[in-house]
Amino acid sequence: MSQALSLSQAATTVAAAAAACTGVRVVVSAMASAGWLSRVDAPPHKIGAMAVSTLHALSSSLHALYMVKSASTVDDFGARFGVRMRLHCLAELGYYVYDTAANIRTLAAERRAKKRQPSILDVGFLIHHLPPLAGFGLVVAWWQRQPQEKFNSTGYLTAMCLVVHITTPLQNLRWVMDRAHVPVTSAAYRANQVVFLGSFTVLRIVGVFWLIRSVQWLRGLPADISTLALVREHMPIKCVVGTAVLYAVNVVWWGMNTNRLVQSFSGSERRKPKRQ
Repeated sequence: MSQALSLSQAATTVAAAAAACTGVRVVVSAMASAGWLSRVDAPPHKIGAMAVSTLHALSSSLHALYMVKSASTVDDFGARFGVRMRLHCLAELGYYVYDTAANIRTLAAERRAKKRQPSILDVGFLIHHLPPLAGFGLVVAWWQRQPQEKFNSTGYLTAMCLVVHITTPLQNLRWVMDRAHVPVTSAAYRANQVVFLGSFTVLRIVGVFWLIRSVQWLRGLPADISTLALVREHMPIKCVVGTAVLYAVNVVWWGMNTNRLVQSFSGSERRKPKRQ
């Protein structure tokens, strides 16, 4: 049975996801403006953006984990969650459209107001978002033209990739702690740093190699095939490029957070004035 979605269904899903994200940001920003979140020393629109990011990460990772854990086999995953996985990826695309547009709009407004110029972190953010924007759109379009058997393995692998979003709420919690002026040497701050960096290392640094190796059993290839051969011969070039870009950004981010954790435990970290 075909589980393809029509163009109108796909467009509606992307637009609905982007609109939902925008709505949450507006509501939370309004709450912050009204003083309900006064302990967090940050502009209301930044607080709203963090709320959207956290809700997106939790819902995406937990839904993906549920699908992966519920499927008894790869084929069972495709049969049970084919439509849901397509809708999930379209919702992801909607989130990244919203987030990219919102940040470009904020940067443009700040530049017009001469508050600041775009920094290397802003450039890194946009580079980080380009692979998901292209990837989720391309993968859904590719699924539309493939038989169900092709979807089963790629859909399952995509769901496993989405589980890594579970690290984002911990990163956002640190952002809140920073702006609520929680001491960097406090037990709560250090615990969050340790759990965040540990999960980030396992899922986003080491886990990438496990995901690449999973292509071997998903495609029924010989067990002794090398990782390099998997990448060169059995992964589309767009997947290789997208993965490499995201991995490079994650490694840089991992290094920055490792340094910050060491400074926190040594008591040498000093907060710089936060960019508003």
